[in-house]
Amino acid sequence: MIISEMTAARPTGNFIKLQKKLISQTGKAIDYFNMIKDGDRVMVCVSGGKDSFTLLSILITLQKRAPINFEIIAMNLD
Repeated sequence: MIISEMTAARPTGNFIKLQKKLISQTGKAIDYFNMIKDGDRVMVCVSGGKDSFTLLSILITLQKRAPINFEIIAMNLD
């Protein structure tokens, strides 16, 4: 067993609820405002902060579930 696996905290019920809500609401907004279409390339600028990493994580999750195909490109701009 890897040390990080032994010391990693298990997600709480509240965390899982929040995660599901964020993914759901983001997916609904993308659909409602037609933000991503089939074949699109989506660039996510990641600053290293919690908010940009969370957005990238949500988009990767939605990419796996979406009925359309789109590409995600993560960039770090200085």
